[in-house]
Formats: sequence, structure tokens, C-alpha cells
Amino acid sequence: RCETSPLPFDKLSVGVAIAGRDTGSSQLFVMRSRMPHLDGDYSLVGTASGPWDLVSEGDVIKHARME
Repeated sequence: RCETSPLPFDKLSVGVAIAGRDTGSSQLFVMRSRMPHLDGDYSLVGTASGPWDLVSEGDVIKHARME
């Protein structure tokens, strides 16, 4: 089952992607701006740091560290 979060998805929030209700996968997303329509529908799992404003569509993340 989806474990959605009532917290707002603000800039640099990290969430878990889904393909529909109760289909959570291992894909993560990082918010580059506030998106209120995501609130309450996705799992919020943390906050990212770094220069996410420099990321463009098609870029590949080669390394990530979880703390």
C-alpha cells in the first residue's frame, strides 16, 4: 500500500514515484520547485542537497549518498 505524506512537497523534497495507487517503486524524484498538486498523493522520504537547479532533462545521476 502507498504510504503517502500529508506534508507539502517543497523545493528539494525527495519522493517515491508511483504508476498509480499502491504501485510504489524504487524510483525517486527531487522537487525543483513547489508542486502543491503532489501533496498527499506520494511518499515523502527526505530532502536533497546540492545544485539541483543545474539539472536538466536527460541528465544522468552517476552518484548519490544517503545519510
